[in-house]
Amino acid sequence: MSNLVDIRLFGNSFSGTLSSSMGELTALKLLSLYGNRLEGTIPTEMGLMTALTFLSFAQNMMSSSIPSSISNLSNLFHLSFCNNEKLSGSIEQLCNTTTTKRFHYQVDRKPSIICSCCVPC
Repeated sequence: MSNLVDIRLFGNSFSGTLSSSMGELTALKLLSLYGNRLEGTIPTEMGLMTALTFLSFAQNMMSSSIPSSISNLSNLFHLSFCNNEKLSGSIEQLCNTTTTKRFHYQVDRKPSIICSCCVPC
């Protein structure tokens, strides 16, 4: 699976947690988990997925703190954490390290996620 570049699992009502082994998908460019029932934490190992350009956790039930390793994903142009009520943390470092001038980061308008370059959901 080292050559896998695109995973779109949106709108399937999948439940469960994300595995830390996702970090092994280092060639992955698009990961869309929008509209499921995923819960728990975002694995720190996701910071190893440096080829990612599109990442959506929107409309899930993720909780805990966003791992600081997310700031390693400097190729991202789209990132969405919308409608994950218990998610918190900062993605402020991405605002300063992104390699592209065209990006779209989305977070809910609440003080639990810090991001000066994000647009509201």
